[in-house]
Amino acid sequence: MVSQEFQGVVYVGLACATIDPLIAGLICHATGQLQVLKRNLQHLDEYVDKQVAKTYGREPTAVIKSKVIYDKIKECVLHYNVIANFVDEYEQCFSSAIFCQFMESIIVIGICCLQIIKLQAFNLNMLIMVNYLCFLLLQVYFYCYYGTMLIEENNTITNAIYMSKWYDYNGQSRRALLILMERTKRSMHVSAGKVLDLSLETFTMILKRSYSLLVVLKNY
Repeated sequence: MVSQEFQGVVYVGLACATIDPLIAGLICHATGQLQVLKRNLQHLDEYVDKQVAKTYGREPTAVIKSKVIYDKIKECVLHYNVIANFVDEYEQCFSSAIFCQFMESIIVIGICCLQIIKLQAFNLNMLIMVNYLCFLLLQVYFYCYYGTMLIEENNTITNAIYMSKWYDYNGQSRRALLILMERTKRSMHVSAGKVLDLSLETFTMILKRSYSLLVVLKNY
Protein backbone atom coordinates (compact mmCIF):
# COMPACT_ATOMS: atom_id res chain seq x y z
CA MET A 1 0.00 0.00 0.00
CA VAL A 2 2.76 2.42 0.95
CA SER A 3 4.62 1.56 -2.22
CA GLN A 4 1.56 2.27 -4.35
CA GLU A 5 0.95 5.59 -2.62
CA PHE A 6 4.58 6.56 -3.09
CA GLN A 7 4.43 5.63 -6.76
CA GLY A 8 1.27 7.68 -7.16
CA VAL A 9 2.85 10.75 -5.61
CA VAL A 10 5.99 10.37 -7.75
CA TYR A 11 3.89 9.92 -10.90
CA VAL A 12 1.85 13.06 -10.23
CA GLY A 13 5.02 15.03 -9.50
CA LEU A 14 6.72 13.88 -12.68
CA ALA A 15 3.59 14.51 -14.75
CA CYS A 16 3.26 18.07 -13.45
CA ALA A 17 6.98 18.71 -13.86
CA THR A 18 6.79 17.54 -17.48
CA ILE A 19 3.42 18.69 -18.78
CA ASP A 20 3.20 22.14 -17.20
CA PRO A 21 6.54 23.41 -18.61
CA LEU A 22 5.55 21.98 -21.99
CA ILE A 23 2.19 23.78 -22.13
CA ALA A 24 3.55 27.07 -20.80
CA GLY A 25 6.72 26.70 -22.89
CA LEU A 26 4.73 26.51 -26.12
CA ILE A 27 3.18 29.90 -25.34
CA CYS A 28 6.66 31.22 -24.58
CA HIS A 29 7.82 29.86 -27.95
CA ALA A 30 5.07 31.75 -29.79
CA THR A 31 5.98 34.91 -27.87
CA GLY A 32 9.63 34.51 -28.84
CA GLN A 33 8.68 34.12 -32.50
CA LEU A 34 6.72 37.37 -32.33
CA GLN A 35 9.77 39.10 -30.86
CA VAL A 36 11.91 37.80 -33.75
CA LEU A 37 9.29 39.03 -36.23
CA LYS A 38 9.24 42.47 -34.62
CA ARG A 39 13.02 42.75 -34.80
CA ASN A 40 13.01 41.74 -38.46
CA LEU A 41 10.37 44.33 -39.30
CA GLN A 42 12.03 47.13 -37.36
CA HIS A 43 15.50 46.53 -38.84
CA LEU A 44 14.33 45.35 -42.24
CA ASP A 45 16.31 47.99 -44.13
CA GLU A 46 19.59 47.00 -42.44
CA TYR A 47 19.07 43.31 -43.10
CA VAL A 48 18.29 43.96 -46.75
CA ASP A 49 21.43 46.10 -47.22
CA LYS A 50 23.60 43.33 -45.78
CA GLN A 51 21.92 40.62 -47.84
CA VAL A 52 22.11 42.54 -51.12
CA ALA A 53 25.73 43.56 -50.52
CA LYS A 54 26.61 39.94 -49.76
CA THR A 55 24.76 38.64 -52.81
CA TYR A 56 25.77 41.23 -55.41
CA GLY A 57 29.01 42.42 -53.85
CA ARG A 58 28.23 46.04 -54.57
CA GLU A 59 25.93 48.90 -53.63
CA PRO A 60 22.39 47.83 -54.54
CA THR A 61 20.31 49.83 -56.95
CA ALA A 62 16.95 51.22 -55.86
CA VAL A 63 15.05 48.68 -57.97
CA ILE A 64 16.94 45.69 -56.58
CA LYS A 65 16.63 46.93 -53.01
CA SER A 66 12.89 47.57 -53.36
CA LYS A 67 12.34 44.07 -54.74
CA VAL A 68 14.31 42.45 -51.91
CA ILE A 69 12.47 44.54 -49.31
CA TYR A 70 9.12 43.47 -50.71
CA ASP A 71 10.18 39.82 -50.67
CA LYS A 72 11.29 40.17 -47.04
CA ILE A 73 7.97 41.76 -46.09
CA LYS A 74 6.14 38.83 -47.68
CA GLU A 75 8.27 36.48 -45.61
CA CYS A 76 7.33 38.44 -42.48
CA VAL A 77 3.63 38.19 -43.38
CA LEU A 78 3.95 34.43 -43.88
CA HIS A 79 5.88 34.21 -40.61
CA TYR A 80 3.06 35.97 -38.77
CA ASN A 81 0.46 33.67 -40.33
CA VAL A 82 2.45 30.63 -39.19
CA ILE A 83 2.58 32.00 -35.63
CA ALA A 84 -1.16 32.74 -35.67
CA ASN A 85 -1.95 29.22 -36.91
CA PHE A 86 0.32 27.76 -34.24
CA VAL A 87 -1.53 29.68 -31.51
CA ASP A 88 -4.90 28.54 -32.88
CA GLU A 89 -3.82 24.89 -32.91
CA TYR A 90 -2.36 25.27 -29.44
CA GLU A 91 -5.66 26.61 -28.14
CA GLN A 92 -7.60 23.75 -29.71
CA CYS A 93 -5.30 21.19 -28.05
CA PHE A 94 -4.87 22.63 -24.57
CA SER A 95 -7.73 25.08 -23.97
CA SER A 96 -9.97 22.59 -22.15
CA ALA A 97 -7.09 21.19 -20.08
CA ILE A 98 -6.02 24.66 -18.95
CA PHE A 99 -9.61 25.55 -18.02
CA CYS A 100 -9.95 22.42 -15.88
CA GLN A 101 -6.65 23.18 -14.20
CA PHE A 102 -7.72 26.74 -13.42
CA MET A 103 -11.00 25.59 -11.89
CA GLU A 104 -9.17 22.98 -9.87
CA SER A 105 -6.61 25.57 -8.76
CA ILE A 106 -9.35 27.83 -7.38
CA ILE A 107 -10.65 25.00 -5.18
CA VAL A 108 -7.24 23.72 -4.10
CA ILE A 109 -5.90 27.19 -3.25
CA GLY A 110 -8.95 27.88 -1.09
CA ILE A 111 -8.63 24.54 0.71
CA CYS A 112 -4.88 25.00 1.24
CA CYS A 113 -5.42 28.43 2.77
CA LEU A 114 -8.09 26.97 5.05
CA GLN A 115 -5.73 24.22 6.21
CA ILE A 116 -2.98 26.75 6.89
CA ILE A 117 -5.36 28.89 8.96
CA LYS A 118 -6.44 25.89 11.04
CA LEU A 119 -2.86 24.94 11.90
CA GLN A 120 -2.17 26.66 15.21
CA ALA A 121 1.59 26.24 15.51
CA PHE A 122 4.36 26.41 12.97
CA ASN A 123 5.23 22.79 12.23
CA LEU A 124 6.17 20.49 9.38
CA ASN A 125 2.60 20.23 8.11
CA MET A 126 2.32 24.01 7.81
CA LEU A 127 5.64 24.17 5.96
CA ILE A 128 4.46 21.52 3.52
CA MET A 129 1.14 23.29 2.91
CA VAL A 130 2.82 26.68 2.40
CA ASN A 131 5.31 25.22 -0.07
CA TYR A 132 2.55 23.43 -1.93
CA LEU A 133 0.50 26.63 -2.10
CA CYS A 134 3.46 28.62 -3.40
CA PHE A 135 4.19 26.10 -6.14
CA LEU A 136 0.53 25.99 -7.14
CA LEU A 137 0.35 29.79 -7.41
CA LEU A 138 3.60 29.84 -9.38
CA GLN A 139 2.24 27.21 -11.73
CA VAL A 140 -0.89 29.22 -12.53
CA TYR A 141 1.11 32.45 -12.72
CA PHE A 142 3.36 31.08 -15.48
CA TYR A 143 0.37 30.34 -17.68
CA CYS A 144 -1.11 33.80 -17.16
CA TYR A 145 2.23 35.62 -17.49
CA TYR A 146 3.13 34.10 -20.85
CA GLY A 147 -0.44 34.60 -22.05
CA THR A 148 -0.10 38.31 -21.27
CA MET A 149 3.28 38.46 -23.00
CA LEU A 150 1.73 36.92 -26.12
CA ILE A 151 -0.99 39.58 -26.21
CA GLU A 152 1.48 42.42 -25.61
CA GLU A 153 3.95 41.27 -28.28
CA ASN A 154 1.19 40.99 -30.86
CA ASN A 155 -0.14 44.46 -30.01
CA THR A 156 3.31 46.07 -30.42
CA ILE A 157 4.03 44.76 -33.93
CA THR A 158 2.51 47.95 -35.33
CA ASN A 159 4.98 49.98 -33.27
CA ALA A 160 7.87 47.95 -34.68
CA ILE A 161 6.70 48.68 -38.22
CA TYR A 162 6.38 52.37 -37.42
CA MET A 163 9.95 52.43 -36.04
CA SER A 164 11.30 51.02 -39.32
CA LYS A 165 12.20 53.08 -42.40
CA TRP A 166 8.85 52.44 -44.04
CA TYR A 167 8.88 55.94 -45.54
CA ASP A 168 11.73 54.88 -47.84
CA TYR A 169 9.84 51.86 -49.20
CA ASN A 170 7.90 51.84 -52.45
CA GLY A 171 4.12 51.76 -52.66
CA GLN A 172 3.94 47.98 -53.01
CA SER A 173 5.94 47.40 -49.83
CA ARG A 174 3.92 49.97 -47.91
CA ARG A 175 0.65 48.30 -48.90
CA ALA A 176 2.02 44.95 -47.74
CA LEU A 177 2.92 46.49 -44.37
CA LEU A 178 -0.58 47.97 -44.10
CA ILE A 179 -2.07 44.53 -44.69
CA LEU A 180 0.11 43.10 -41.93
CA MET A 181 -0.87 45.94 -39.57
CA GLU A 182 -4.54 45.29 -40.21
CA ARG A 183 -3.98 41.59 -39.60
CA THR A 184 -2.38 42.26 -36.21
CA LYS A 185 -5.49 44.16 -35.07
CA ARG A 186 -7.06 40.77 -34.49
CA SER A 187 -6.10 39.88 -30.94
CA MET A 188 -3.73 36.92 -30.60
CA HIS A 189 -4.46 35.25 -27.31
CA VAL A 190 -4.99 31.86 -25.71
CA SER A 191 -8.19 31.15 -23.81
CA ALA A 192 -8.98 28.57 -21.19
CA GLY A 193 -12.07 26.67 -22.27
CA LYS A 194 -13.11 29.55 -24.55
CA VAL A 195 -14.11 31.34 -21.33
CA LEU A 196 -11.02 32.88 -19.71
CA ASP A 197 -8.08 34.50 -21.46
CA LEU A 198 -4.63 33.58 -20.21
CA SER A 199 -3.60 36.91 -18.70
CA LEU A 200 -2.58 38.42 -15.41
CA GLU A 201 -6.14 39.64 -15.01
CA THR A 202 -7.24 36.01 -15.00
CA PHE A 203 -4.59 35.25 -12.36
CA THR A 204 -6.05 38.02 -10.19
CA MET A 205 -9.53 36.61 -10.74
CA ILE A 206 -8.37 33.16 -9.61
CA LEU A 207 -6.99 34.66 -6.40
CA LYS A 208 -10.27 36.49 -5.75
CA ARG A 209 -12.38 33.37 -6.34
CA SER A 210 -10.08 31.34 -4.11
CA TYR A 211 -10.45 33.92 -1.34
CA SER A 212 -14.23 33.84 -1.74
CA LEU A 213 -14.16 30.06 -1.41
CA LEU A 214 -11.93 30.36 1.65
CA VAL A 215 -14.43 32.69 3.33
CA VAL A 216 -17.29 30.29 2.62
CA LEU A 217 -15.38 27.28 3.92
CA LYS A 218 -14.24 29.15 7.00
CA ASN A 219 -17.81 30.08 7.93
CA TYR A 220 -18.78 26.40 7.86
